[in-house]
This record gives sequence, structure tokens and C-alpha cells, in this order.
Amino acid sequence: MAAITSAIALGVSAVGAVSSHRAAKKATKQGKKANEAQRKANQLKNKQAKRQFLRNFRQAQAATVISSVAAGVGLDSSAFQGTLSSEKSQARLAVNEFAQADKLGTDFMTAQNKAASASGRAQTFGQISQFALSFASFSQGFGKGDGN
Repeated sequence: MAAITSAIALGVSAVGAVSSHRAAKKATKQGKKANEAQRKANQLKNKQAKRQFLRNFRQAQAATVISSVAAGVGLDSSAFQGTLSSEKSQARLAVNEFAQADKLGTDFMTAQNKAASASGRAQTFGQISQFALSFASFSQGFGKGDGN
């Protein structure tokens, strides 16, 4: 009777290990899909922010030109050229920061996907280990008889 109980326990353990492995793979796959969707959403938000920044930049340049002309400052003056140069430098810096943010977002999502894969493998190996322990327990109990 103990052998039958051990065999049933071993079978249940095997089914549990296989089911757990499938669930871990499915969770990893869904995690990667979620990460990819989040990456795309972040890229879209970054592009929108970049467009808004560039729109504001062009407006600031136009305001500089208008205020310089209204004040009678020549467009060749060092004050006007210095202001435009400063605005352009700030714009280049911001555009580089947008590019860095995109790259960091992609790197972050890649790392999260790798972590999800590693977690799935860890769960699988944990189930294999539990199955092996169940099998070892089954092997030890097998052949001892039921004491009759």
C-alpha cells in the first residue's frame, strides 16, 4: 500500500513539475510582451516630449529674433548671435538626452527580460529538484513492503 501511495505521490509531483515548468515559460513570455509594450509606450512618450521641446525651442528662437528686431538690435550683433548660439547648444544637449533616455529604456527592458528568463529557469530547476527529492523518497520506500 505504501508503494502505491508513493507512486501516486511521485506521479502527482511529476505532473506538478511539468505544469510548473509550462506556467513559468508562459509567465516569462507574457513578461517579455509586457516589457516590450512598456518600452514602446516609453519611446512614444519620449518622442512626444522631444517634439514639444523642439516646438518650444523654435518659439524661443522666434521670440529672440522678434525681440532683437523690436529693440533695434542688428541680427549680426554679438548679443543676438550669442543668444541664438546658447539656445542651439541647449537644444543639442536636450536632443542628446532624449536619445540617451531611449537607449536606457531599451537597456532596462532588455535587463528585465533577462531577469524574467532567469527567474523562469530558477522555478523550473526548483521543480526538478523537488521532483528528484520525491523520486528519492519513493525509491527509499519501494521494496520495504508494508510490514506484513
